[in-house]
Order: sequence, then structure tokens, then C-alpha cells
Amino acid sequence: MKIIIAFCFLCISVAASAQVTFQRNFRNSSPIYLWTATKSGDNGYIYAGQRWLATGVVNTYVVKTDSLGNQQWSKIFEPSGQFGSWAYDILPIHGGYAITGASNGSNNTWVFLLKIDDTGRIEWSKEYGSSMGTAWGKRVRQTGDGGFIILGDAVGGSNGISNNGVYLIKTDSIGNIEWSRTYNTLGEWGSFIENTANHSYLIGGYSLYANPSLARGFLMSVDSVGNLNWAKSYSNNISLSIGRHVKLADGTHIFGGTLGNGNTYAPFILKMDSLYNPIWAKQYNNTPHDVFNALIEANDFGYVLLASGTGTMVLKTDSMGTIQWVKSTVGDYAVYVKQLADTGYILLGYSSDSLSGTSFSFIKTDSLGNSCFSSIITPTVMNFPITVDTFSFYIGSIDSMRTVTFTATSNGYDTLICSQQLSTIIASTPESQNVLSVFPNPTNSIITFQTKNTIRSIEVYDMIGRIVLRKNHNFGSLSIDLQNEPKGIYFYKIQLGDGIQTGRFLLQ
Repeated sequence: MKIIIAFCFLCISVAASAQVTFQRNFRNSSPIYLWTATKSGDNGYIYAGQRWLATGVVNTYVVKTDSLGNQQWSKIFEPSGQFGSWAYDILPIHGGYAITGASNGSNNTWVFLLKIDDTGRIEWSKEYGSSMGTAWGKRVRQTGDGGFIILGDAVGGSNGISNNGVYLIKTDSIGNIEWSRTYNTLGEWGSFIENTANHSYLIGGYSLYANPSLARGFLMSVDSVGNLNWAKSYSNNISLSIGRHVKLADGTHIFGGTLGNGNTYAPFILKMDSLYNPIWAKQYNNTPHDVFNALIEANDFGYVLLASGTGTMVLKTDSMGTIQWVKSTVGDYAVYVKQLADTGYILLGYSSDSLSGTSFSFIKTDSLGNSCFSSIITPTVMNFPITVDTFSFYIGSIDSMRTVTFTATSNGYDTLICSQQLSTIIASTPESQNVLSVFPNPTNSIITFQTKNTIRSIEVYDMIGRIVLRKNHNFGSLSIDLQNEPKGIYFYKIQLGDGIQTGRFLLQ
């Protein structure tokens, strides 16, 4: 477990010392777990996952932040008359977000599609599936006609589903079913779906078509109404995993996934040509239980891979998959990565530690992946061969739909866990924003903040992230008295008229 009281001001390399690193955690009264996160339309970020209650019931939990990780709102979505729900994917769309996942009934589990506005207010919600089986939504994308395509899994029931099948649902703009399909052989699990040319869809995951005890990665293409264009499977014991793949400028493709062998796992990167035939594949062995989470192309045309086992491994390679650097954070499990203009990275995930419990986390690293609690690791790299087969699915259909009513409540708060002083590299605020005088520093009790701008509010945190002072203001100068607080380092966050300033001072 990481020691939160060790605030991180010296955790970055000298070469990257001008870069910002910090971490915020988003907590709830109950443990929360993250399944998906992405950038929102206003340059902030949106998380979705689940909140566990002591009774064992789970409910969908969503957190929205700005570009610096400051929480703007959080919502708990509970299906009325049901037995809980959880979100697997959230999609920013015009005017809000579409969320898909699963809602529990008394005897089965349904796919749900929930539309909320920019503030988390529910606009409509639908459920899809069969009363005779179990289904859940994994990914949602918007289609060219303003509707939605949902990738899910369906288990048991009727309509030709045996063991497990890929479940595809096309809806209109308010969630009404236009068509649905199931695809299965001995058992398939879908992980991602993307819109491709000619109104087709690319779907990936893993399949048991050749052997019920031997998983093979698969890709399939279907047309605009779900008819199969082609399907290919790849090698043995691999899964092409969640998240978008990377399509390169030359028409080739990069995929990430997990290679499994018994109880041992390792993430891999697989490069394919324009026809989805393998070019090379490399696995990265660190711990025996690292599972692939995300993959992006970096601004130097290399790749950044996230994998989680006992913590998160952040691995940077060149364009051929050769490792350039690798960092690990114990207790943090990141599922989303984005490179910023300062060449650092945003990692979104969840954190588990003795002080915060389990909560969503927002981590900013420098360009070498250093963050407040990171360490250097040295995984081994292995090339491995990929074989390709073509195969066909049994195609069925499930068309049941009903309206489900969700209620929304607000809950949760965010805490600054660690920080190097923020700069305009990330905030992109005017130069005048930087003119903030803080004196005396160190101080015995009274400290003054002075600027030509307007100070709207201030928050002061102690070393463990506890808020010791919160005050609204509307002038250019503010003095506070901390004589009743313990001696030590404190952190401030000031809302100015056109942005945010943060820093630290010493109370002695």
C-alpha cells in the first residue's frame, strides 16, 4: 500500500522537473471501482463504474472532473425496483453522455442504455435482453444516424445462444431497438467495437470456437444491419482486450491484449497489416498476473501500454515495441491513458489504500511516467508467433426491450493526495494568472495571498489531504490565520477570476 502522508515533491527526474505531477482521489462512503473513463467534450474527464454497498448491492457510479482533475459532480444511478446496476462504458455525445452496463433483476441481468445530460441529469433509460437469460452491455458507440450500437455479452437463454455469445444491439437516438444479433460458436466474449468504413463495425474479443478450454483472440466485421462480413481468430490463449485499437497512418493496426497460460498472464502488443494479418507480437512479463488495460500511440510514434496486476504498469515502447521505459504504481489500477501537450500523461483508474479505501483516481505523470508513488521496473520482452484462422458464427437474435427507471443521487468528494505545484503547462491559463504572491512563507500563523486578479475562493489541505480551511472571497488580497493548526507543510488551491492556482507553504 502506498504511504499517502509522503507528499510527492521530489518524485520526478531532474530532466522533467518543470513538469506537473499530482494525484486526486474521488471517494464515496462505500467502495467504488472503475471500469471505464475517457475525455469529455469540454476537455475534462468522465469516469464510470460501480459502488458497492455493505448489503452486496452495486449501483452505477459516475464522476465528472475538469482538465486538472477537480471534481465537478458525481452521481449514483440506481434502477428503481431492481437489484442494482453497474456501468462498463460511458460515451461523450452532444449534450451529455450515453452509459451502458448491466442491471440486475430478480432472475436475470439485462443490458441497459442510460442517457444523461452534461450535469448528470437522467433524460431516458432502456433495458435489452431476454427474461430467459443473462446479458450485459460492454461498449457503446454512436452511429452516423444519431442512434447507438451496443456491444454486449449474452449467456444461456434461447435464440441459439449456447454458453456465451456476442450480443449486438442497434438503437435509434432514444434507445428503441432497430435490430439485434447474437454471434456464438462454443462461446465468445466481446471486448470492443468501432465504427469502420461503409457503415460497418469492427468487433474484437476472444473465442472458444476451436476448443472449449483454449481461448483465441478474434476480430469480426459486420455490416450496417449486423450481417457477418468476415471473422478471424488469432493464436492460442490470447484475448484482444478492451479499449480502442490504434489505426496507424499507413493503414496498419496496433492491438493490445492479454496472453494467458494457466494462472499466468502477460499484456502484449500485436501489430497487423491493413487486412488484419499479424506482422509482429510482443509480450511484456512483469508479475505473473498483469492484465492489459489500455494502449495509445505516443506523439513520437511509439506506444504506451497500461496493465494492472498488483498495481499499474505504465510501459513506453518505440514503434517496433522495444521498451524505452517502464514505471509501476502499487495500489493504483489505471484503465485510461492520454498524452498531454507537455508530453506527460493523464492516468485514470481506481486506487486502493489504507487511508482512502477504494476510490477513483486521477494521476498526472511527467514525460517519463513518473508520478508521486511510481517506481522503475524491468519486465522481460518476448516475441511470440501468431497463427490465423477464419471461422463462422451461428447468428441469432434477442429483441426484448423494456423501459427501466433510474434515480440519481449526488455523493462523493475528491481529495488532493499529492502534488508538485501546478503550472500553466496543464491549465493553459493566461500569464497574468501566475502573478500570485504568498507571504510570509514560512509563517508562524498568518499567511497572505495577493494578486492583481480576483480571489474567488481558497481551500487549504494538510499532509493527508484533509481540508483544514475553505473560504469564499471576492477581492485581490486574502489573509488567513492557521495558529490553531499543527506545524507542517500545507497545500492551497485558489480559485481566481480566470483559473486555479495551487502551491504549498510551511507553518512553523
